[in-house]
Amino acid sequence: MSPDENGSPSRSLTIELLTASSAVTVLGLGAGTQQWQFVGKVDDQPLFTSATFAAPYSWGGIPMGKTVMPQEEWAPGMSRALDDLKRDPAARLGRVQPRAAALGPGVPEGVMAFEPTRAHDDGSPVTPSQSVLVWSGAIAVLVAVSSVAGLADPRVYGHETENWAIQAKGQDVGNLLAVVVLLTAAVRYRRGSRRAGLVWLGALLYLIYAFIVYAMAVHLNYLFGVYVAVLGLAAWAVIFNVTPVRGSGIHFPEGRPLTVAAWVLVAIGVLFAGLWLSELVPALVSGTVPDSLTEAGLWVNPIHVIDLAVVLPGFILAGVAALQRRGHGLFWLAPWLVFSALMGSSIIAAMVLMLMAGAGNPAPALVMVSLVVVASLIAAQGYLRHPTRPRNAGAGS
Repeated sequence: MSPDENGSPSRSLTIELLTASSAVTVLGLGAGTQQWQFVGKVDDQPLFTSATFAAPYSWGGIPMGKTVMPQEEWAPGMSRALDDLKRDPAARLGRVQPRAAALGPGVPEGVMAFEPTRAHDDGSPVTPSQSVLVWSGAIAVLVAVSSVAGLADPRVYGHETENWAIQAKGQDVGNLLAVVVLLTAAVRYRRGSRRAGLVWLGALLYLIYAFIVYAMAVHLNYLFGVYVAVLGLAAWAVIFNVTPVRGSGIHFPEGRPLTVAAWVLVAIGVLFAGLWLSELVPALVSGTVPDSLTEAGLWVNPIHVIDLAVVLPGFILAGVAALQRRGHGLFWLAPWLVFSALMGSSIIAAMVLMLMAGAGNPAPALVMVSLVVVASLIAAQGYLRHPTRPRNAGAGS
């Protein structure tokens, strides 16, 4: 790294041609297409990715899992993807200058190294796409509409039991909080805060969870289309953006912040798995229905299903992998902690509404969930505020 004429640090950016996915779309016997993309790296950290383009993939005379470098004549879109990526540093970082010619054998002519002359104040040389704000804005509007309607219009939950309607309204309150977190994180991420991208993913994970429940376990009402739209948009936002966030060269901490965050996540996963199984296993053995299902008027509680199948294993696996310093664990630790804090906040809101309605005695559970939220927030804050050195989230995964 060396300073430019203005005294700002400059970094060496190289562009590599890589396969974008291990998946092969089969076109016929022994042939198919492989997705490729150009990846721009600064100090060996992937910071820019081009659009993907397809190139023929054939096993004829080529060992399984191997392919050949694509060429423009039989890989349409290759040159455009490269040109767009070469404009990215200029658009995001300021003036850039070619520094070297083709990077190696088999790499098409024009794949160059560039020297960025300016970076963000926090040292981040990359600004995420404007699409982050578009995704977030669309999701936020729809979530706000559904949540305000759920809280204000008695018709929305008019066919639910009192218990389930109160839980849904608590979720509505949590959703409005999630919208604030989503938009704040999106703006900060767009401005160059890479760790804000992790918070943004956590808010999206929460919304995916919440709107699976709305779409599957609330009687059909005029908001059904909104529920499905939010679920789809949040899911696709994660799918399209997780790779750019993961490849942005995030700094992850070592020592106590990492250890505390990982163990908090594992402990929450074990705690809630134990709670759900302590309710479900006796009912399954005796052939009875848990009281919580009867009170909610449900055949099966989708929260049990999502938690036991996906969320709680995700907590435990991410925590253990982070303790082992594996890339995927380090990356998913913060989003899951953000998810935990938001989900706990919605549960607290539901319990407060139950207390106000005189429905049962949720006070003991309220205290427990409040401790979970506080622990999640402290762990997430410590993990996100104490980076010590760059670590590629893709390494070791």
